[in-house]
Amino acid sequence: MFQMRKTVGRYTRWRCVVRTKNNYCRAWILQDGRHFYDGLPFHCHPSDPGNIAKVKVTVLAKKLACSEPHLPASAVARKALLEYRDEEHPPKLINVVRAVNRARQKMRTAKVNSA
Repeated sequence: MFQMRKTVGRYTRWRCVVRTKNNYCRAWILQDGRHFYDGLPFHCHPSDPGNIAKVKVTVLAKKLACSEPHLPASAVARKALLEYRDEEHPPKLINVVRAVNRARQKMRTAKVNSA
């Protein structure tokens, strides 16, 4: 999984999101429009098979959190997890609840700053 790092002109540099103290991955790729080019350092860790499922569930939970602000975060997280219950490696409920709470916190901050 990659995170956007820097954009200069039409080029975008993406880096690996695995950046722990014991496993600091320096892998990166360069994007030029629809073309992607590998950087020199390769990944120094095995892939996480559940990453795609985690992203799908988290994105859905954040959308539900915005559209249904009256529901508790745990109910929103359960609803998102039920939508993707067939995934092989689903994320933990507590992590999805935290993502929902963070998304709602950003919404509240944006409303206060715009008022």
